[in-house]
Amino acid sequence: MQQTTNNTLTKVLLIGASGYIGGAILAKLLEPSQAGKWDITCLVRKEDYIPKLKELGISVILGSLDTPEVLTKAASEVDAVLNIADSDHLVGVKAIIEGLKRSGGKKVFIQTSGSDKIFDDARGEYASEKTFSDLNMEEIRSLSPSMPHNDVDNYVFDNSEGTQSIVVCPPTIYGVSKGPFHRTSYQIPGAIEVFIKQGYAANIGNGTNIWENIHIN
Repeated sequence: MQQTTNNTLTKVLLIGASGYIGGAILAKLLEPSQAGKWDITCLVRKEDYIPKLKELGISVILGSLDTPEVLTKAASEVDAVLNIADSDHLVGVKAIIEGLKRSGGKKVFIQTSGSDKIFDDARGEYASEKTFSDLNMEEIRSLSPSMPHNDVDNYVFDNSEGTQSIVVCPPTIYGVSKGPFHRTSYQIPGAIEVFIKQGYAANIGNGTNIWENIHIN
């Protein structure tokens, strides 16, 4: 994301700052090395989050992906929108893109999706040799709309004229986030909770499937 001019900060709308991934991104944008680069506004659902965010020097708008009018207006007033709140909220994504287009100029939209859009049906019985590449968009676009996230992702692909839109598909994320609120993921802690409850750790089938992962930082 480029600054709009040498004398102005890049205006960023971050949706999902109260969450695990969104909080980590917020912490990154607030690092000393990023000073003087960003004018950050966070869209939050709960008033409880506002005091902490304002303490960090961040502008706050009360709203959510379920308040499209608020979302469209907020998106129209910034240079870039990062939606880290919900991978499957089509109404919210439509409102964001409408807002970015409404104000004109080359705006940036980063939409968080997920790598489960390329799940197969291994059930623990095999490790797929199939590799998907960002360079082969035709293949990615050919994935079934019924797969997770694809209805929203395809909408982004089809309606991004005039914007620089990027769909990011993270795998399982682990580690402690540096965000201000929720700092742990749900996949690994959730699995551990089940193992403790059942009294043993288990795998599905032969356990020979592959599940990709990456650290939160």
